[in-house]
Amino acid sequence: MKLALVTLSDGNHCRELANHVNPAKRDYCDRFGYDFIEFDRSLDPNRPAAWSKILAILQVLPHYDWVLWNDSDTLVWDSGLGLKRFIADLDEQVLVVQDDPVGINTGVFLVKNSPHIFSLLAKAYDQTQFDQHFLWEQIAIQKLLDDARTTVPHVRLPIGSHAPQMQSIYNFESPPWGGGFLHLAGIRSDERIEIVARMTRLARRPLAERLYSRNDLGDFLNRHGLLGEGVEVGVADATYSSQIMNQ
Repeated sequence: MKLALVTLSDGNHCRELANHVNPAKRDYCDRFGYDFIEFDRSLDPNRPAAWSKILAILQVLPHYDWVLWNDSDTLVWDSGLGLKRFIADLDEQVLVVQDDPVGINTGVFLVKNSPHIFSLLAKAYDQTQFDQHFLWEQIAIQKLLDDARTTVPHVRLPIGSHAPQMQSIYNFESPPWGGGFLHLAGIRSDERIEIVARMTRLARRPLAERLYSRNDLGDFLNRHGLLGEGVEVGVADATYSSQIMNQ
């Protein structure tokens, strides 16, 4: 089975994001034998760059069995979770996509080399009434999937609870996050670079060694058998000292 991870980074902001997240994506692809394909500019200068993900997938997909789309503001979160885990139990499904409180989230999704997918993406790109909608291509695909029973019968939406989680949304969920990828959806651009840099550093550590908040410090110490004496430096009223001791 031939698989590829495809992403696009158009403009200085997205390029800076890519500089943080793409090295780990390349390592992830090397580990599992996937191809890593990055587009460095919009494929249609007449539309917002988000629409170019559809064109990028349509260009790449004929050469692969499955393609994973991955936004520039997503990062590999669990490097041991390969893409085949998300498609291992599929029957006729050709699209694996998750939802969030807004609707479907196309920051990370898997598509199979299938006439159903080529038709869906072509129809979505033709939804020019959504050119300037704040959800861009996502709302176009959502509208088509609203009638999935008749037009796109082979969709897993959302991903089944029995299957591994493909992505977590930083903006909508609380740590610890699960899933193969972490997506910084809806984060303000002036905050996104700093957050993605911090999360990328955290993602380099094994899952068991990640400390998400000082509220979890007591449990973190317990997990690692650090049960001896310690000192908290910079104490005001000893609230966290007491919490750590109680844990």
